[in-house]
Amino acid sequence: MTRSQRRTDEPAAGAYSVAFTEAGEVTVRGPGVERCTDVRMTVDDQGISLAFGRLLPRNLADLLDIAVAAYVADRLCVRRTRTAAPSQADELWQRHMTIRLPLRDPDAWSPELRRRVEALLAFLTDDVWSLEFTKERAKLRISETQGSLFSDIPTGDVTSSLLSGGLDSLVGLTNELVLYPERTVVAFSARTNRRIGKYQRQQVEALRSHFGTRLRHIQVAITLKDRSHGAYDREEPSQRTRGFVFQVFGAVTAAVAEIQRLHVYENGVGALNLPYSAAQLGAQATRATNPITVDRASDLLSAVTGQPFCISLPHQFDTKAEMCSILRDPRFRALIPMTISCDNFPQRLASRPQCGVCPSCLFSRQSLFSAGLRDADPSGRFRHDVYALDASSPDRSYHLRVMTSQAGMFSTLVDEAVPWLALVRRFPILHDIARSHILRNRVDPSSDIVALLKRYSNEWLAFWYAINRSSPASA
Repeated sequence: MTRSQRRTDEPAAGAYSVAFTEAGEVTVRGPGVERCTDVRMTVDDQGISLAFGRLLPRNLADLLDIAVAAYVADRLCVRRTRTAAPSQADELWQRHMTIRLPLRDPDAWSPELRRRVEALLAFLTDDVWSLEFTKERAKLRISETQGSLFSDIPTGDVTSSLLSGGLDSLVGLTNELVLYPERTVVAFSARTNRRIGKYQRQQVEALRSHFGTRLRHIQVAITLKDRSHGAYDREEPSQRTRGFVFQVFGAVTAAVAEIQRLHVYENGVGALNLPYSAAQLGAQATRATNPITVDRASDLLSAVTGQPFCISLPHQFDTKAEMCSILRDPRFRALIPMTISCDNFPQRLASRPQCGVCPSCLFSRQSLFSAGLRDADPSGRFRHDVYALDASSPDRSYHLRVMTSQAGMFSTLVDEAVPWLALVRRFPILHDIARSHILRNRVDPSSDIVALLKRYSNEWLAFWYAINRSSPASA
C-alpha cells in the first residue's frame, strides 16, 4: 500500500484490476483500494545482456515484463485485511486479477499462449488471472539497445541454475561443480532487496575460490520504486509468484546464453511441499517448485522461445540433509553461515538476520543436524535458537510442532500396507505429481516418493528428539 491509497470499508473477496504504463507506473483498483499511482515497477536486466554480449530479444523482454507484472500485482493486491475474521479466511484467499500490460509485440501472445500463462499463475496462487496486452511501449531498456562488439557465449559442457542465497541452491550448485569437473555453470540470482544480494555475492566469491571461472554469475534487481515508508508491511505477504518470476529470469538468462536447461536446486520434500495440516488448502502451501509447476513453466518457455526448454529438479528425490552431505567436505563447511533460509529475513538484529523459528529456518537447521553438521551451524545466526526453545513460548514453537506432526503423519502413512494409496488419500495432489512429465524418466515415481518421505520423516523425528533432549523444558 502507498500514500495515494485510501482504505474504504472492510473488503470482501473480489476483483483487482492492475494496469501498467510504458514507464512501469502501476495503478491498482480493487477491494479497499481506490487508486495507486505512486509505485513504479523497474526491471534491471542489463546484467543478462552484458554477460553474454547479446541484445535481449523482444519476445524474452516481453516475457520478463509479464512475469514481473504478475509478481508486482501479487504483492500489491492484498488477499484479506489483517482484521478479517478467521472464519472468512478461506473465502478471502482467492482473488480475481486482471492485468493490463503494454508489450513490444502483443500480437505474438496468442490466446492459447496467454491461457498457458494464466493457468500457470492460477496453479501457483489459487487466483483467477486475466491478462490483457496492449502495444504502447516506446521506451526500450538498455538490455535491448546497447549490445557488445564481441559475443561471450560459454561453450562446451554448460548448464544454468538459480542461486537464491538459500541453503538448497548453494549445496546444489556446489554438488554440480564437484560432480562435473568439466562443466561451466551460469548461475542466475534475482534480488528483491540489497541485503540478500550481499549473501549471494559472498557465496559466489567463496565458490570461485575453489572453481574459478567455471562459475559465471549474473545478478539482476527487481524493485518497486517510489513507495512510501513502511509500504512493504502493508503488502500481500504470501507472494506466491516469487518462484515464477525467478524461474522466468533464470530461463531467459539461459536462453540468451544458448542454454536449453535450467536447474532448480530444490530438495525433494521442499519441491512437493505437502501441507503441514488440514488447515492448509491449495496454494496456501507454496507450489513454487512443485513438479507440476516446473512442467508447465517448461512448456511455456518452450513455446515462447520456439525451442525445447527444460526446467529440471536434479534433487527431486533427495532430502535436504542428503543434499547437505557435500558440506562435510572441509573445503565447504565455511559456506554454511553465508546462507539465508528465512521466511522473515531480514530480522534487523545485528549479526542475527534469521528468525530461527519459521519453517524455512527449521528445515535448514534440521537438514544440517541430520547431515552431521550441527557444529557448523552456529545458533548465533538466528534470533531464536530452536535448541533452546521452551514450552513458555508456544508462538515460537508453533511451526516446530506442526512440522513434527507432519513428519509423524508421513511415518504412519508410509508404514501402511499400501503406502502410496495411503499418501494419495491424504494428499490427492501426489497423484498428479507422479504423472507429471518431469518424473517420466522414473520407473516407479510413486515408490520413489514413498521412500523419500520415509527417509525425511526419520530424519525429522531424530531432530525432534535431539531438541527435546537439549531444550530447557527437558532439563
